[in-house]
Amino acid sequence: MGLLLDWVTWWNTRHQPSVLNGKTPLQAWQADATPLTDVSAGQLATFALEDDGRTYTISTSGVRWRRRDYLAPWPGPRRVPGSSGLIM
Repeated sequence: MGLLLDWVTWWNTRHQPSVLNGKTPLQAWQADATPLTDVSAGQLATFALEDDGRTYTISTSGVRWRRRDYLAPWPGPRRVPGSSGLIM
């Protein structure tokens, strides 16, 4: 996890992509005057999900996508934020 956090810090504070004209992503963010809007946790969860119209099932094998199973290392059932359902 430390390596990921180090990379994120580098990317946001030292990396200067050419599309940002010599600015770091943090500098570009701070210079952007676009107003921000707070959203509820439920809305945020909805915005994070991409819907391609197909139904996906979460099973004991995880979520299957493109013939691969993705499974989080959870020790047991968890509540889905903004929902009354459980995921195993």
